[in-house]
Amino acid sequence: VVSGPDERGYARFVPAGADREVPAPLVVDLTAYSPASLEESFSGFTTTADDGAVKADEEGIVVITPEPTNGSGSLRTWNYVGTEGWTDDQAFMRDLLDEVEAENCIDTGRVFLTGFAVGGVFASITACGQTLVRSPRTTRPISVASSATYADSGTCGALPRKR
Repeated sequence: VVSGPDERGYARFVPAGADREVPAPLVVDLTAYSPASLEESFSGFTTTADDGAVKADEEGIVVITPEPTNGSGSLRTWNYVGTEGWTDDQAFMRDLLDEVEAENCIDTGRVFLTGFAVGGVFASITACGQTLVRSPRTTRPISVASSATYADSGTCGALPRKR
């Protein structure tokens, strides 16, 4: 997807037998660092289980795993704090969702964010700030693992904690 001056990559999984006339939920699976294939194996949405089942197929979920591009070295990450000179990842996410929604039948009321480590922080900040909202799209965080969450009572309120 083109976002600003940059061509950005992502992995997309469309469930087997998806009906282009029936809106499907979308999970945006945010990796801690590149490559996206690391997150695909962590989350398990698109990996094949021992019995041959794929969770996203069973549930009829479209899953996208975007590639972060910021930082140096082989492990790239997200710009969730507005670091000068890094890409605008909020704009990238909006552009990515626009492309995915244009090419697939997505239920824009069921766009979920999840992430691992830094990806979880980015998911939490993005969902709480609703920075991806373009009518009628709304986003909801579903889970974060091994990460902090963003709880600003001015934008998100206190996030529920599992007891």
